[in-house]
Amino acid sequence: MGVMRIGHVNIKVMDMAAAVKHYENVLGMKTTMQDKHGNVYLKCWDEWDRWWNHSDVVNDLKAIGLESCYHQVAGEDQGKETRPTFFMYRKVEKPYHIDYAFLSQALLPNAKLEIGDIDTWLEHSDHMPVVVDINA
Repeated sequence: MGVMRIGHVNIKVMDMAAAVKHYENVLGMKTTMQDKHGNVYLKCWDEWDRWWNHSDVVNDLKAIGLESCYHQVAGEDQGKETRPTFFMYRKVEKPYHIDYAFLSQALLPNAKLEIGDIDTWLEHSDHMPVVVDINA
């Protein structure tokens, strides 16, 4: 059985460590946080959809010569981003990297990318600005 697009699920388990190990190693989910009550929060951004998922989009863009500016400049892999661009409900404990700029191979070597500072921008939006400067 598969369930798609669930926003929130509560599951009681007898062994939290074994459950988290299963969700991470078997289902491919990622732990985002654990609260003071021992609740574990996991995410799975790259689930299959009827038409596409994030990896499909990245691969389709790569096939036509476009690459993620952030990943090229930061030298990080997709799914392993260290700089969040979005804080769900403007909460610093719910960071995600979901905003992207894709550029052609010709523009990437001269591109600089900046993500807005949380202290400046969080009061205005849950998304941090992603600014690409191309000095072609």
